[in-house]
Amino acid sequence: MSSISEKVVKEIFQQDKSNFLALDGLRAFAVCAIVFFHCTLFMGFYNRTGTEDNPDAWVMSFSNGFWTGVDIFFVLSGFLIGRTLIQDLHANNKLYYAAFLAKRSFRIFPAYYLVITVSLF
Repeated sequence: MSSISEKVVKEIFQQDKSNFLALDGLRAFAVCAIVFFHCTLFMGFYNRTGTEDNPDAWVMSFSNGFWTGVDIFFVLSGFLIGRTLIQDLHANNKLYYAAFLAKRSFRIFPAYYLVITVSLF
């Protein structure tokens, strides 16, 4: 087995011990904010007119700023994912970009294909 494929296998199944759990938690909160904001959109809270006769106006005012969860999520994801690439560069003095892409694809594509399959049914 070549050294690159051994590196790929090691990267896929190895747990990263240097996670920032607080940032992962903040990213999870951002995802919850995004889901809540989209739920209020799809439930029609923003399509109603007039706030004085709308008993659900508090939902609109409460969720109005939750769209910023997208910004928080992408900034934190870029930092946390890019950090693993920089750590590899620092540890090995070489970028193993194929191993990085393989690790990311094995992490993203199963959930992606699950969502696509569920949405088809």
